[in-house]
Amino acid sequence: MHKPDPKLPADQQDKRSVIPIEMQDVDQWLAATSPRI
Repeated sequence: MHKPDPKLPADQQDKRSVIPIEMQDVDQWLAATSPRI
């Protein structure tokens, strides 16, 4: 979570963000697998 840099145009802003996940989902998230529905 950051503040936009007023010196940069919109297409060069930092787009990173924090994605909160539950502790029990960390291994699945790191392995990039998703359950089949």
